[in-house]
Amino acid sequence: MPVLVEEKSTQIFQKFFVFWDRVGILLAFLVVFVMFGALTPVFFHPLNILNV
Repeated sequence: MPVLVEEKSTQIFQKFFVFWDRVGILLAFLVVFVMFGALTPVFFHPLNILNV
């Protein structure tokens, strides 16, 4: 019985890590996107482009 419980727990952990791996990638893209969005107005401000 303990062997079966151990196998089930490892399967759950594997699914959990795969899930977090995918979520981590999405979060990384989101952070990069937000940082890029925050920095973009500083370098390329729409009003500056329109004024020039």
